[in-house]
Amino acid sequence: MARLMMIGDNMSNHHNEQALEDLHEETLEKDSKGLLDNEVNRISTYYNLHIDDDRDEILQFITENIFYNHRKSIDSFYKDVPEHLRHLTKDKLKSLFNIFSGRL
Repeated sequence: MARLMMIGDNMSNHHNEQALEDLHEETLEKDSKGLLDNEVNRISTYYNLHIDDDRDEILQFITENIFYNHRKSIDSFYKDVPEHLRHLTKDKLKSLFNIFSGRL
């Protein structure tokens, strides 16, 4: 029985590693299109990182944040934004969310 659990754990670990790699590829692709610039700037400022020199670490942080918070994709974070607010940047949407949820 313990052996079966170990095999299951290994398969689960492999699946998680593959999912994390796939998500990182998605993150790199979106970054290459400039779609993560606001997020990269925010993280670099908050953690006092250099936007260019530390970009790999910042993108890895974004990937892991999405993965460990069980978001299926970067876009899913904003998919439920009402039509009349879609012109706002992601940072402004986050700020509004924090205000209305009482986090500020």
